[in-house]
Amino acid sequence: MKKITILLIVLSLFAVFCIACGQAPEAEDNTGLPNPLKETDAEGIMQKLGLEFGIPEGAGEVSYYIINDETAEMRFTMDTTRFTARIKPSAGFEDISGMYYDWTATNDTWKVQHCDARTMSYISKTEDDAMVTLWYDAAPGLMYSLSAAGNDLNGLDLPVLADQIYIPTQGNAG
Repeated sequence: MKKITILLIVLSLFAVFCIACGQAPEAEDNTGLPNPLKETDAEGIMQKLGLEFGIPEGAGEVSYYIINDETAEMRFTMDTTRFTARIKPSAGFEDISGMYYDWTATNDTWKVQHCDARTMSYISKTEDDAMVTLWYDAAPGLMYSLSAAGNDLNGLDLPVLADQIYIPTQGNAG
């Protein structure tokens, strides 16, 4: 009998406490993951990472981001095509584009200024086409990517745009 009385007293005190506070406490919504993408500007990328992009002639709607406090990203449009350029410190050649396609064509025969480059493309019959150019500058240890998505990318010359985006003396090089 004593246990029942103690239980009723505890429940009564809890009910009084809840009424006094207005309502039972709500649980925080911690279901989302932190966003690794932080919007910034060109100056913010320079201050945080010491990196900069060249802006291609004719680029519009230019925006900048930092990913995981280590990768610089610039987005822009030209006509109806969307472009994303990235720079990341790296120990070697890697795909930092964030594009995950079964690439249908690869071209390994050209350079972005003095850096070996690889261009891959994906042609879709039902979705936007995609292209990416990747190059690595060993002197400062920087990996670059320039990707494009849009309708009919046939004839798009990513190497010309990559040359405009690439600034060769940055990062740890001097």
